[in-house]
Formats: sequence, structure tokens, C-alpha cells
Amino acid sequence: MYLSISNGKLVQRVNEPTEDSVTRVNKTGKTVHEVFWRDWSGTVSGIERVDGEYGSDWRLTLDDGQQRAVIQFQVGSRYATEFAKRVPNITPGFAIRFMPWQMDGTDGKKKSGVAVYQNRHGVPGQETKVEPYYTRESAEQMPQLKQVPFNGKILWDSSELDAFVAGILNGLNTTTPPAPDASPAQGGEEAPF
Repeated sequence: MYLSISNGKLVQRVNEPTEDSVTRVNKTGKTVHEVFWRDWSGTVSGIERVDGEYGSDWRLTLDDGQQRAVIQFQVGSRYATEFAKRVPNITPGFAIRFMPWQMDGTDGKKKSGVAVYQNRHGVPGQETKVEPYYTRESAEQMPQLKQVPFNGKILWDSSELDAFVAGILNGLNTTTPPAPDASPAQGGEEAPF
């Protein structure tokens, strides 16, 4: 199943209308049928960067044991950056719940991001929010956008941030899951990282 993100929701495009789908006419005048999902859960089985005609995307694969979902979001998007901030605090081998969001900011602009939840103990009801590893207060910082002059205008350059995010996201492909009977911490406590 392939999902994209639009307006803070996961979107699955279907060929024909279904009971759950919404039909609309897109920007190019084509009629499309879409099913909207609030979130998707599964174990991370990989992520890849795909460069295409309309730009570059990250494709995150989550496997829930019955179905694989590939969640697509743009390189350089707020969704990519917000997910990358949380990756160091995700315990490999344990399922995550990936939930994009969008809301109106106080300045009238749309704010967007990703919430990630994880059940590190496998016990129903013990899912916890994965907090960002990279924050304004953390010792290790993500690079910031830089203003650069270009053709007489000042533009934002995200190349350093995009490269940093790519390093984090590509690291998801090299993590080693815990042994089947391993718990993330002794005594039922949450891991300290």
C-alpha cells in the first residue's frame, strides 16, 4: 500500500470510488479517489530516497506483519525534518505509529509535523510518544536554514539541514533490531535514550 501525506493526513489513492474514499478533482483537472488515514503502525523495514521528475521523496516502509505500507514525503519537508528529529529515540525492532499533523498557526500560516509513538514493551496500552532527540535545548543540534543572496533576492538554503536529515534517515537502514525476547530496559523501565 502506498501512502502520501497531504494536509496532515496519510492519503491512499485508489482506482475506483470505495465506501471510504473521497472523490475530488486535482490541480491538473484529473478526478481522483482517495482514502484518508490518521496514522499508520508497523515496524520500520527501511527507508529510501527516490529522485523523480517532480522532486525528491523519502519512502518509509512500515510492516505490521500483515501488510506493508510505503509512506512518501518530500525531501526537505517539515515532515522529513520532524521525523528525523525523533529517529535517534526510536527503539529498532519495535513497531511505531507514524502520525502526520497540520494545524493553523497563530501567524495564520499552516504548521505541520509528525508525531511518532512506540510500544517498547509489547503490552497493549503502553504506547508512549517518541520525543525529539534534537531540540533547541539539546547539546547536539541540527543545522539551521541559512539566508543566501540569489539573483538580487534573499532565499533560504536548506542544503546543510537536508544532508543532516538524510544521514539520520539513511541510518534507519543499518539499525539492528533487538533479540526476540529482549526488552529495551531492565525492570520494565523505559530505555534511558
